[in-house]
Amino acid sequence: MTHLADRVRTPLAELRGWSRSRLWIAVGAGGGVAALLIATGGLAAAAAVAPWWTWPAIAVGALLFGLIAATFRRAPAGPEPVVCDLRWPVLGFVGLSLATEQVSAVPMIDPLVRPAIALAALALLVYGLVDRMSRERRMLAERRRLDAGGEPTAGLVCTTCRPLFPSRHPESAEPTADRLTRS
Repeated sequence: MTHLADRVRTPLAELRGWSRSRLWIAVGAGGGVAALLIATGGLAAAAAVAPWWTWPAIAVGALLFGLIAATFRRAPAGPEPVVCDLRWPVLGFVGLSLATEQVSAVPMIDPLVRPAIALAALALLVYGLVDRMSRERRMLAERRRLDAGGEPTAGLVCTTCRPLFPSRHPESAEPTADRLTRS
């Protein structure tokens, strides 16, 4: 249990060291996600009938998604996102969107199940953020170790992660994480 608490506490402490540009990206992306969830969920028109938990779920989800988006600013492994980085945040966003949707005449999801789906979506977003930040922390530690003349750590490179938008240039065809260990 203390290991889980440390995995959550460490990224929260790291947020204090973020640059202003990362914080502004987090605010902008979070605001955009909140606006998108409100618009697509029909909450602007149906705010009076929305359950009480909808607004806090959107606020927390937008904040988490904004923080995830900000981690791509000056990322140690390069700014190119990989599939592993976006899998859980995208699933969390889709779950949150389905849970907060208010406009359909026949709801896709039973209203009694929606809070549980919203909590699961928020858990996916938290997991995605903690995972992304812990990988970033490991990459920075590895870079410092390599700069000090150490040997590359075995098993640090993710062999299943592929670029989300692969380039056609042969010199950049290798995965982003592989480039880190060769510096």
